[in-house]
Amino acid sequence: MGKEVERKFLVTNTAWRELAEANIRILQFYLAAGPGRTVRIRISDGTSAKLTLKFGSKARERDEFEYPIPLSEAVEMLD
Repeated sequence: MGKEVERKFLVTNTAWRELAEANIRILQFYLAAGPGRTVRIRISDGTSAKLTLKFGSKARERDEFEYPIPLSEAVEMLD
């Protein structure tokens, strides 16, 4: 189990682009979301998928469980 700590930053210019080395295309969707709980599927670069469970009601910190799942199953849940 990990802890998710929510951080938000305001980007004021595009200087960060010079430091970027690679990119990853992410497709994500939520299977369920409610007070203090979310279930998310994330597909990265169309090659791998993860199921993420998040629990907790604190504003900035929640328990997070993440598991790899077969890409074919993630795509099936998307449809």
